[in-house]
Amino acid sequence: MQSPSSILKLIMIRLFIILTVFIVACSDAKTEKRSSDRDKIDSDCDKVVQLIAQGDSQKAMQHLKSISVMSPSDLDSLAITINSQMASLLPSYGRLTGYEFVKEFSAKDILVRRNYLLKFERYYLRCSFTIYKTVGGWKVTNFDYDDSLIEVLY
Repeated sequence: MQSPSSILKLIMIRLFIILTVFIVACSDAKTEKRSSDRDKIDSDCDKVVQLIAQGDSQKAMQHLKSISVMSPSDLDSLAITINSQMASLLPSYGRLTGYEFVKEFSAKDILVRRNYLLKFERYYLRCSFTIYKTVGGWKVTNFDYDDSLIEVLY
Protein backbone atom coordinates (compact mmCIF):
# COMPACT_ATOMS: atom_id res chain seq x y z
CA MET A 1 0.00 0.00 0.00
CA GLN A 2 1.21 3.50 -0.87
CA SER A 3 1.57 6.25 1.63
CA PRO A 4 -0.84 9.23 1.48
CA SER A 5 2.02 11.55 0.48
CA SER A 6 3.00 9.38 -2.52
CA ILE A 7 -0.65 9.20 -3.61
CA LEU A 8 -0.90 12.97 -3.31
CA LYS A 9 2.30 13.33 -5.39
CA LEU A 10 0.87 11.06 -8.08
CA ILE A 11 -2.39 13.04 -8.18
CA MET A 12 -0.45 16.33 -8.41
CA ILE A 13 1.70 15.02 -11.27
CA ARG A 14 -1.36 13.86 -13.19
CA LEU A 15 -3.12 17.18 -12.55
CA PHE A 16 -0.03 19.06 -13.76
CA ILE A 17 0.09 16.99 -16.96
CA ILE A 18 -3.64 17.53 -17.63
CA LEU A 19 -3.34 21.29 -17.07
CA THR A 20 -0.27 21.50 -19.31
CA VAL A 21 -2.05 19.66 -22.13
CA PHE A 22 -5.11 21.90 -21.68
CA ILE A 23 -3.05 25.13 -21.79
CA VAL A 24 -1.15 24.01 -24.90
CA ALA A 25 -4.41 23.03 -26.63
CA CYS A 26 -6.01 26.38 -25.82
CA SER A 27 -3.03 28.39 -27.06
CA ASP A 28 -3.01 26.42 -30.33
CA ALA A 29 -6.72 27.16 -30.84
CA LYS A 30 -6.07 30.90 -30.48
CA THR A 31 -3.22 30.76 -32.97
CA GLU A 32 -5.33 28.84 -35.49
CA LYS A 33 -8.15 31.41 -35.30
CA ARG A 34 -5.71 34.27 -35.77
CA SER A 35 -4.02 32.66 -38.73
CA SER A 36 -7.32 31.60 -40.33
CA ASP A 37 -8.53 35.24 -40.17
CA ARG A 38 -5.28 36.29 -41.76
CA ASP A 39 -5.42 33.48 -44.34
CA LYS A 40 -8.91 34.62 -45.34
CA ILE A 41 -7.91 38.24 -46.01
CA ASP A 42 -4.84 37.04 -47.95
CA SER A 43 -7.09 34.80 -50.03
CA ASP A 44 -9.52 37.68 -50.58
CA CYS A 45 -6.69 39.93 -51.82
CA ASP A 46 -5.60 37.12 -54.17
CA LYS A 47 -9.17 36.94 -55.48
CA VAL A 48 -9.32 40.70 -56.22
CA VAL A 49 -6.08 40.59 -58.23
CA GLN A 50 -7.21 37.41 -60.00
CA LEU A 51 -10.45 39.10 -61.09
CA ILE A 52 -8.53 42.14 -62.38
CA ALA A 53 -6.16 39.82 -64.27
CA GLN A 54 -9.21 38.14 -65.83
CA GLY A 55 -10.42 41.55 -67.01
CA ASP A 56 -13.32 41.80 -64.56
CA SER A 57 -12.52 44.92 -62.54
CA GLN A 58 -16.22 45.39 -61.73
CA LYS A 59 -16.37 42.07 -59.86
CA ALA A 60 -12.95 42.77 -58.35
CA MET A 61 -14.20 46.02 -56.82
CA GLN A 62 -17.41 44.32 -55.62
CA HIS A 63 -15.27 41.76 -53.82
CA LEU A 64 -13.00 44.49 -52.45
CA LYS A 65 -16.06 46.28 -51.03
CA SER A 66 -16.83 43.24 -48.86
CA ILE A 67 -13.36 43.21 -47.24
CA SER A 68 -12.54 46.92 -47.14
CA VAL A 69 -13.17 50.03 -45.10
CA MET A 70 -12.83 52.08 -48.29
CA SER A 71 -15.91 53.95 -49.47
CA PRO A 72 -18.12 51.98 -51.90
CA SER A 73 -18.42 55.02 -54.19
CA ASP A 74 -14.61 55.34 -54.33
CA LEU A 75 -14.37 51.68 -55.31
CA ASP A 76 -17.05 52.13 -58.00
CA SER A 77 -15.00 55.03 -59.42
CA LEU A 78 -11.86 52.92 -59.21
CA ALA A 79 -13.51 50.13 -61.25
CA ILE A 80 -14.31 52.65 -64.01
CA THR A 81 -10.75 54.01 -63.88
CA ILE A 82 -9.22 50.53 -64.07
CA ASN A 83 -11.39 49.60 -67.09
CA SER A 84 -10.43 52.82 -68.86
CA GLN A 85 -6.71 52.52 -68.08
CA MET A 86 -6.54 48.84 -69.01
CA ALA A 87 -8.09 49.63 -72.39
CA SER A 88 -5.43 52.27 -73.03
CA LEU A 89 -2.56 50.10 -71.70
CA LEU A 90 -3.27 46.94 -73.68
CA PRO A 91 -1.93 48.25 -77.01
CA SER A 92 1.43 49.15 -75.37
CA TYR A 93 1.73 46.44 -72.71
CA GLY A 94 0.14 43.56 -74.61
CA ARG A 95 -2.57 41.32 -73.20
CA LEU A 96 -2.74 40.35 -69.54
CA THR A 97 -1.07 36.98 -68.99
CA GLY A 98 -1.65 36.56 -65.25
CA TYR A 99 -0.62 37.75 -61.84
CA GLU A 100 1.70 36.71 -59.06
CA PHE A 101 1.97 37.43 -55.35
CA VAL A 102 5.45 38.88 -54.88
CA LYS A 103 6.19 40.25 -51.44
CA GLU A 104 4.71 41.24 -48.12
CA PHE A 105 5.79 43.67 -45.43
CA SER A 106 4.33 43.63 -41.93
CA ALA A 107 4.41 45.62 -38.74
CA LYS A 108 3.96 43.00 -36.05
CA ASP A 109 0.55 41.34 -36.31
CA ILE A 110 -1.28 44.63 -36.91
CA LEU A 111 -0.52 46.07 -40.34
CA VAL A 112 0.48 44.36 -43.58
CA ARG A 113 1.30 45.53 -47.12
CA ARG A 114 0.79 42.81 -49.79
CA ASN A 115 2.32 43.31 -53.25
CA TYR A 116 1.36 41.55 -56.47
CA LEU A 117 2.47 41.89 -60.08
CA LEU A 118 -0.09 41.95 -62.85
CA LYS A 119 1.80 40.44 -65.78
CA PHE A 120 1.30 41.65 -69.34
CA GLU A 121 3.05 40.33 -72.44
CA ARG A 122 5.51 43.26 -72.46
CA TYR A 123 5.22 44.97 -69.07
CA TYR A 124 3.86 44.75 -65.53
CA LEU A 125 1.85 46.66 -62.96
CA ARG A 126 2.30 46.37 -59.21
CA CYS A 127 -0.90 46.05 -57.16
CA SER A 128 -0.74 46.63 -53.41
CA PHE A 129 -3.13 46.14 -50.54
CA THR A 130 -2.69 47.61 -47.09
CA ILE A 131 -4.50 45.45 -44.56
CA TYR A 132 -5.10 46.33 -40.94
CA LYS A 133 -6.16 44.14 -38.04
CA THR A 134 -9.31 45.85 -36.74
CA VAL A 135 -11.34 44.83 -33.70
CA GLY A 136 -13.66 42.96 -36.08
CA GLY A 137 -10.87 41.23 -38.03
CA TRP A 138 -8.55 42.04 -40.92
CA LYS A 139 -9.73 44.74 -43.37
CA VAL A 140 -8.25 46.34 -46.48
CA THR A 141 -7.57 50.02 -45.79
CA ASN A 142 -5.91 50.88 -49.09
CA PHE A 143 -5.54 49.48 -52.62
CA ASP A 144 -3.35 50.98 -55.30
CA TYR A 145 -1.55 50.04 -58.50
CA ASP A 146 1.33 51.51 -60.50
CA ASP A 147 4.61 50.44 -62.10
CA SER A 148 6.86 51.33 -59.14
CA LEU A 149 9.04 48.47 -58.00
CA ILE A 150 10.53 50.01 -54.86
CA GLU A 151 8.25 47.98 -52.56
CA VAL A 152 8.83 44.82 -54.57
CA LEU A 153 12.61 44.90 -54.94
CA TYR A 154 13.71 46.41 -51.61
